[in-house]
Amino acid sequence: MRLDDEAVRMAVALRLGLKVCVPHSCHCGQDVDAWGLHAFVCKHARSRIQYIHQSATTAGAAAELTAARKVSKYDDIPVSFMFQPVALETLGPINESAIRFVENLGRRISAVSNEAREGVSLFQRLSVLMQRFNAIFVRDNFCTSDTSDLWSSQ
Repeated sequence: MRLDDEAVRMAVALRLGLKVCVPHSCHCGQDVDAWGLHAFVCKHARSRIQYIHQSATTAGAAAELTAARKVSKYDDIPVSFMFQPVALETLGPINESAIRFVENLGRRISAVSNEAREGVSLFQRLSVLMQRFNAIFVRDNFCTSDTSDLWSSQ
């Protein structure tokens, strides 16, 4: 799994607190600063579920809340199926039961493949997917028809 150059740029910028765009106005009317973090809290952002209060209180709290909601949602699936919620927060934390599940899955894959790093690889893949999502999410919440002017200040 690979990230394209733009996703890597966005992931590094978000992790290090660097500027990701030129300040502009969001389609909700709020000003977006050069760090572009408004996309993660905008009530009008696509695919946005508001868990900011939980995340601000305790790292991983939003992931745990999301996992609990998923368990409730799929509570009526047949007992012949095993359901494991996997919830990742925007900047990294994963719900505890998913961590145990991925670790166990990694151990099982390692036992078959004789490759000791399978568990680490699974976590890396989840991280890459989250970074790709973050890059797409921030970019998709710029509200102009030509977003090329939002990536550099010329």
